[in-house]
Amino acid sequence: MHIIEISVSKSENQIKPSFDYLKLYDEVVNNRNIVILKSVFDAPFCERLKARVFDWGKSSNGHSIDYPGKSFHRMGNLNPNSMTPHIFHAYNFDLPDSSLEKCLEKDLIDLFNKMKQLQQKISFRALNYDMSGFTLPRLRPQIIHYPCGGGYFDYHVHPFEPQRVGLILNLSRFGCDYDAGGTSFFTKEKRFQLSGIMILATLLYLDMIFCTPQKK
Repeated sequence: MHIIEISVSKSENQIKPSFDYLKLYDEVVNNRNIVILKSVFDAPFCERLKARVFDWGKSSNGHSIDYPGKSFHRMGNLNPNSMTPHIFHAYNFDLPDSSLEKCLEKDLIDLFNKMKQLQQKISFRALNYDMSGFTLPRLRPQIIHYPCGGGYFDYHVHPFEPQRVGLILNLSRFGCDYDAGGTSFFTKEKRFQLSGIMILATLLYLDMIFCTPQKK
């Protein structure tokens, strides 16, 4: 396994990697490499979105169960019913969602629409799943906060179909938001910079190792 970092060009509506999509698919799926797209979203946008999501979580009630058809958030703290041990705060969005602050709703739609288009092009699967409603299968836009002091997500794997390719966007700044931990693939650990997107085949085992475990 190798980690490959490439640049992107950006327009108002899409993200264009410097590799063509067939080469990206070959690197990620056939060669089992990890590709990092550098500086995909502007850092001020990522910082603003992170703050708005955090504020929304503080101002709204969390839920202990899944609520299809509405945005909700909940804290997972070694839930015995979970297949994979984890400690994190999950923010799950139903988009569009008029109950959200307009600026937050707009930023979320912009972010996840661009990521969905990129994922479809890399995976060569133009599956037009909705980001809202009760009909399954559907997309569940999610932002995960791993709290300092021990937030983590144990090793896990996703089915290859129908997604094929997974995208992880980093909204945190190493050395500022956290000082230790990060996404790892057994022996491979990679901390990628704020606003970068990690692209991987969904059949790879990955985890999020303890984030700044010495802090509380």
